[in-house]
Amino acid sequence: MAGSAAVASAETPLDFTDLSFDMDYYVDDISTNFHTNVPVESTPNSIQNTIPGNDFSVDALMNLISNNNSSSSDHWLISTEEDDLPERPATPADEEVEKGYQKMMVCQFDTWHAYDSRTPLYYIMSRCFTTCVLYTSRTSANTAMVMRSLSGNARELVDTEVCRVISTPVEKLARSQALFLYQIMRLFDGDVTLRAQGEKDMVLLRTWLRELCHIRDNLGDLARLDHASVRDQSPVEWEKWIFAECIRRTILMAYAVIGLYELLKDPGFIDPDSAWAYAHRWTLGRSLWDACSSAEFQRAWKDSPHFIIANFAFENFLENGKGEDVDEFAEILLNVSMGVDSMKEFMAPQETRKTATQ
Repeated sequence: MAGSAAVASAETPLDFTDLSFDMDYYVDDISTNFHTNVPVESTPNSIQNTIPGNDFSVDALMNLISNNNSSSSDHWLISTEEDDLPERPATPADEEVEKGYQKMMVCQFDTWHAYDSRTPLYYIMSRCFTTCVLYTSRTSANTAMVMRSLSGNARELVDTEVCRVISTPVEKLARSQALFLYQIMRLFDGDVTLRAQGEKDMVLLRTWLRELCHIRDNLGDLARLDHASVRDQSPVEWEKWIFAECIRRTILMAYAVIGLYELLKDPGFIDPDSAWAYAHRWTLGRSLWDACSSAEFQRAWKDSPHFIIANFAFENFLENGKGEDVDEFAEILLNVSMGVDSMKEFMAPQETRKTATQ
């Protein structure tokens, strides 16, 4: 994935101190019920006692865990200094966004995993990835083992992360994605025990998503421009754009899956604190997302079309965009919005469409 390639290519930590966030999502005082008033981070015994693999330094992990005086910000791309960031009112959903809601049903999301192997969080994310692989390839012979692994690893993530004193923006994104993946498996599998666990952790996932909204660049300035004028703006750095876009896409897809689950439980359910009362913007443009270098990203920004989408409002893109502009994330949402048949017709090459109409 482009996101993984971008961060993995960096040999030294990147300076993100000049990254500006457009925090136009109203954030109430986030509940601290999930955090304990302890001065150090706790790590489950299972992390300390398990040897993951030959390329994993257990001594380095143990030294990191025991070094309570070291700052976690040394390991991450984003500065932990968030106190000086201003809070701004949320952007209410407009008529175009509300029309987009009427076409939506279901969704999925892309992962972004770039984590420092020296941290306990990397180990948790590795466990999450392993669990996903086991779950998708499970058989009747190993289903019981896979379910036990899913239950234990999800519980370990929650128990570890709610005790952390402070998390950097990258850590907040990583843990939200991990819990989101666990929620998809637990809530929709059909196992009663896993579903009960998932519903119990739903409040925590919402809390973590609100924290992501607090640090998100919601593209408020670019949203006021037409799609042609967006390319005339100076692009941000490649790595910064990837991180910011991953936050935007994670928020959108996680809220969509939460909404789908609530709809399946109770079609008449109305959330009084619905996240869909606000605009959640993201960027539609395959050339940007697939860029493999900073130079390629800069060239794609100037030469290729890309569109700022608010929630699920695709009208502007459908009028001015092409099938070749659609990446995997956008394709999933467009399939839901337009329907599979209409989406296939839109994605077909222009020559094929002309032949079909003759």
